[in-house]
Amino acid sequence: MVRRKGHLPISKSFPKRVLAERWARELEAEIDAGRYRDTRVAEKTPLSALLARYEREITPNREATSHVPEKSRLKTLTGHFGNYMVAGTTSEHVVAYVRARLTVVGSDAVRKELHLLSDVFDCARAMWSTPVINPVTDARRILRKLRLLDPVSRRDRRLKPGEYDKIKNAPHRHFTVVNKLALFVVETGLRRGELARARREYVHDNLMDVPKSKSDWKTGKRGRVVPLSPLAQDIVKSLPTRLDGYLFGLTPRSITQAFQRLCEAQGIADLRLHDLRHEAISRWFELGFQIHEVAAMSGHGDWRSLKIYTQIDPAYLAAKLSAS
Repeated sequence: MVRRKGHLPISKSFPKRVLAERWARELEAEIDAGRYRDTRVAEKTPLSALLARYEREITPNREATSHVPEKSRLKTLTGHFGNYMVAGTTSEHVVAYVRARLTVVGSDAVRKELHLLSDVFDCARAMWSTPVINPVTDARRILRKLRLLDPVSRRDRRLKPGEYDKIKNAPHRHFTVVNKLALFVVETGLRRGELARARREYVHDNLMDVPKSKSDWKTGKRGRVVPLSPLAQDIVKSLPTRLDGYLFGLTPRSITQAFQRLCEAQGIADLRLHDLRHEAISRWFELGFQIHEVAAMSGHGDWRSLKIYTQIDPAYLAAKLSAS
């Protein structure tokens, strides 16, 4: 038996004393050098327990709009890995999971699930004192060699000719609020959650306060102030005053559903509400705004993430070359 301060007692049986002493000396050297990893806790802990703990302690700290999809992914992971022990989960198991999931969902969905599973293992090691090696790290290398996952697909959808007018002129009785909301996104670039939280008291002439922004935890700031174009100001003035103080009075999920219904009714295919944020940011660059100015309006923390939302129209570039 080997006892060291800060470690649980470790015992093992041998047929000869000399073998036991050799094992003890080698184990003590590993502990003193900081190389020893006690896997006994991980060998007795089912992965389902870590997934459940992650949902209790980590998920609530994310944005409220992320709770439902993250819980759904955790449920999927639990259904597959629930009976695995933490220490017994290997990269081979993860690759087998990916093969099975690709028959049901696309590569982007699988990437999100792998990222979540990797984060669970990292939290177990760093926060919950569960000594374990993250199997997702090696699995990703294998997946790259096998080319199982398709390349990352970034949406570059912008409004096509005529679609803006289709949204603007949607039937008054059914889509008055959501079509104005959609036009408001094109003018302000607000996220869905920011639209749901927008209140009339936040609007001050040609400025609008956004008290809470998705990137606050990265930038260290608390929200931002968004400039309102003349059209955005007119949209705010045209909205009916609500007793609850909200501008649009829709939940994030209701916004998505209402916009989908509008697009279906108007014959607009493959357009998501978030694509209008791409449209807004791209328009700002085409108007000549600088990177730091666009980032201030969009709420992005760095150029790498802002670049994803920027799809400049080639026709605009050609016209600019002709004018120069």
